[in-house]
Amino acid sequence: MGFDIRDNELIDYREEAGETEAVIPADVTEISFRAFARLRYLNRIVIGRRVTKISHAAFYDCTALNHIEVSAFNQSYASQNGVLYNKKFTHLIFCPCGVGHFQIPDTVREIEGSAFSGGKNLTEVSVSGRNLHFVLHDDILYTRDMQTLLFCPRNRTSVIIPDSVTTIAEYAFEYCHQLTDVKLPASLKLIHKNAFRWCDKLEDITFPSGLEIIHDSAFEHCHSLKHIVIPNGTKSLIASAFSDCKNLESVVIPKSVTHVGYLFSSCGKLEHLTCHGVEVHGKNHMSGAAWLIVQKDYKEKLPDSLKYDIILQLFLANPEDNSKESAYLKEHFLEMMFCFIDENQIAKIRLVMQTMRRYFNRQNIDEIIAYAIETQHYEIQIMLTDYKARRIGYASPEDIMKKFEL
Repeated sequence: MGFDIRDNELIDYREEAGETEAVIPADVTEISFRAFARLRYLNRIVIGRRVTKISHAAFYDCTALNHIEVSAFNQSYASQNGVLYNKKFTHLIFCPCGVGHFQIPDTVREIEGSAFSGGKNLTEVSVSGRNLHFVLHDDILYTRDMQTLLFCPRNRTSVIIPDSVTTIAEYAFEYCHQLTDVKLPASLKLIHKNAFRWCDKLEDITFPSGLEIIHDSAFEHCHSLKHIVIPNGTKSLIASAFSDCKNLESVVIPKSVTHVGYLFSSCGKLEHLTCHGVEVHGKNHMSGAAWLIVQKDYKEKLPDSLKYDIILQLFLANPEDNSKESAYLKEHFLEMMFCFIDENQIAKIRLVMQTMRRYFNRQNIDEIIAYAIETQHYEIQIMLTDYKARRIGYASPEDIMKKFEL
């Protein structure tokens, strides 16, 4: 087994085939985000007395894990029947993936967003009769006010969600492999990340008109989905909301959506796209969206933020493509960079610098840096100036000083 530890923080654990137990070294005080993520053999973890911080999703998708043990001398955390809690047993932190049935104690007031992540085998959850904060309805776990759906047993085939629900929590339906039908309520506002991840038999879903946000990877790997209609009023499709929906054929995006994340990632059968009222068809999602981008109607009707989101996605999927969308990108490269600067999209600018090097030259990067200075985005200015030094080079010693013109 291999622990990657830096300054008493456990960054990563590298398992070896057949290794079933990990005893965290005594000097570790913090366990990082996804430090034990996606392990396949580990079924027991022992946490020592000095650990004071366990980050979100630290044990994500450890499919064989069925027991977490915490030292009785630890002042921050405790375990009971292999389940991880805070010391006072008021906060449920993680229920191991290998557990088949779990009862929420009467002391628990809060459930970590990743508490049930990767719980492929968890087919039954119950609540202590004295717990005042959570309730079961149709064997599904909700907050007591019935506004947030927290967990659905992994063996369910169909679900009708009550009208009071406004939020579907992280990982709520993850790995519900048998789920074929779910009815969303009119009250629903938010679908959190990974909520329906790996619901690979879900063929159809109707979103309510009041839905506002669909989060990162909410429907990732839903291989049976064929048609998606996002209701007008939805504001954001974050990151990879529908990535790897392999059989997705059509998507309708309303005018209310201004950001789409990486909507097209690994959706190889997507042929029909209607975006802000403009409809196109293509042999696949790449050609269809590409033609849409270079059409005059599309360019005039779509907000820049959405247009450049899609252009960036197309390039990432086909970086060597020399077709019309690449020519369009070259022509409007400066506009795209200015747009990302205006929105302070640092992550997207980094992505552009990593993947679109051939579009940068000495003249346009100077213009981009000048724009970052003008709009007072100094972090972006420094980032771009460093990039210029590494990839393009300075024209003169005076040029170097532009980095420090704050």
